[in-house]
Amino acid sequence: MTEPVNVSGDLLWEIVRKQSSYIVKRKVGGNAIVFSRDPLNLRNTHSRKHSGSVNEKAIGIYGGEKDSVILYTKKNHEKYSNKPASVINKTVFKGNKSTRKIAAAVVGQTAKIYYRPDLRKDAAARISAIKASQRPLKEDRPVKLRGAKAAKAAAAEKKA
Repeated sequence: MTEPVNVSGDLLWEIVRKQSSYIVKRKVGGNAIVFSRDPLNLRNTHSRKHSGSVNEKAIGIYGGEKDSVILYTKKNHEKYSNKPASVINKTVFKGNKSTRKIAAAVVGQTAKIYYRPDLRKDAAARISAIKASQRPLKEDRPVKLRGAKAAKAAAAEKKA
């Protein structure tokens, strides 16, 4: 049985920087912006710092069923090096928890144990955006007429 090959993240980034299946290029104005669809990328920007496939430690946060939030982290252990499907650790936070409690739990599982503390703000922003998108939309309130339009409407009701 062969031993896993240790390759540095910098070398991996140089290999996949220009050619990756996660790259998405968009033109805005006259400038080309490069995004990433990497599942372990919190900001969806194509950069070495945020790339989940290159970094040994990576965080991904997504919305789940019934207003839940799912946290994906990458296991950093040699026994998973030849099993890419087993590298991802999944934690589900139920929808009945508040945004602050979920953010505190994610920080406790990641930044407080020195697992990518530089991504704390990005993780909190992603959690709040997901929870905001899961809230039901408020119905539009009826427009209350004022001034001359209100007087016309009241006169029309009296005639009817």
